[in-house]
Amino acid sequence: MIKTIDHTDPGDETLHRYRYQHAYGVMLALGALRGTGGIRFTGIYCEHHEDLLGELSSGRTHAFQVKTRKKELGYWTLTEKALVKSIQRFVALHQAHGAEVERFVFVSNTELREVEADAKDQTKATSPKFLLDACRSCNDPADLSAGAAAGFETLRAACECDAVTLLAVLKRTEFALGPDLFGFEAELIADVLPYHAECTHLTARQLRRLVRELVEQFTYASGLPVDADARILPGDDVKRGVTTTRTKRVAVADIAAILSRARSGERRSGTALEGDLASSPLRKDHQVLVRKLEAGGLEEQVTSMKRRLLSAFEWVREQQLIDVTLATADLRQLESVVEGVYADEQVIASLLPSPWGKQLYRGMLQEFRRLATNEQTKVCNQDADRLFGIAGLLTEDCRIWWSPRFDVKAVL
Repeated sequence: MIKTIDHTDPGDETLHRYRYQHAYGVMLALGALRGTGGIRFTGIYCEHHEDLLGELSSGRTHAFQVKTRKKELGYWTLTEKALVKSIQRFVALHQAHGAEVERFVFVSNTELREVEADAKDQTKATSPKFLLDACRSCNDPADLSAGAAAGFETLRAACECDAVTLLAVLKRTEFALGPDLFGFEAELIADVLPYHAECTHLTARQLRRLVRELVEQFTYASGLPVDADARILPGDDVKRGVTTTRTKRVAVADIAAILSRARSGERRSGTALEGDLASSPLRKDHQVLVRKLEAGGLEEQVTSMKRRLLSAFEWVREQQLIDVTLATADLRQLESVVEGVYADEQVIASLLPSPWGKQLYRGMLQEFRRLATNEQTKVCNQDADRLFGIAGLLTEDCRIWWSPRFDVKAVL
């Protein structure tokens, strides 16, 4: 039973379709950060009046209906209940909020049906694209061509509204082709996030984890997030006693902050890894590091090396909280690289008269900078400062020396 795929339970596919909607919310927020089309949303509301509601700085909105459809069912037509229901929603929003909604967008993984200019009127009457194009260039429903007029009247009857209202809605309605239903995560990873500078250094695994974190913001807001103020505010300001409108909003600034954390390696949640450089508290005052640097003639580097060591320590701990397996692999890789650079440069520097720590430092600095610039993957996309921080941790662990070896305990 456990090893057999269940093809009868639709629950997982239903959830996947909801995640498609949430992923499209991520795309809208990322597009706002890039300024795509000159549209800069400040926030995206989820399951609040619409599937998604883009908020502009002016206070006006763009309403999005997100519908998925099996490709084998063909293009969307004006006879499809799901499409008609979406237009009905747009009409209701227009009637309630008027020009406050600047734009209505029907989003789907499947395209609208198109027709040729010489197609029969009864064929044209089924094409959503033909109708939308006709409405944009029309100011009076009576001026619509026969094919467009037939589709318009069918839709008007379904929406139970007057012709002027429907025309006002359709003139502001657009279609957007969304990503593939079963490939939206891959599209975010491969085609969308790489356009953001914060993500250019991330591995495929890190991008996949980032996508899940971003989608989760919209999944959470799409539910009924508990708001502490909900128990205090009047009932009309609260939904089901737990949610206020602000909890339904994903701020674009918060999405930007998540991208920024991704660049610096910060995350939340997870389990700390044991048995590595950052698995136990640092030694007080870092005296092992200090004595070894002083012995190598690097007194002036003590402060900066302490700073780098502490930064690396915190970074390693944060990585351990993200993904234990990935943190282990990354840390082992960085240790190996740093120790390899040290071994090569130490052989050269140690041939010089003591103290030769400055020569060793200079050689390691040059190589760290080269690696950070030309072989980013090899150093897990870290810079020279981070590599020196790892070198500091290895110095305290007595795996790196900046001078001939000596009895550390005797000088502490």
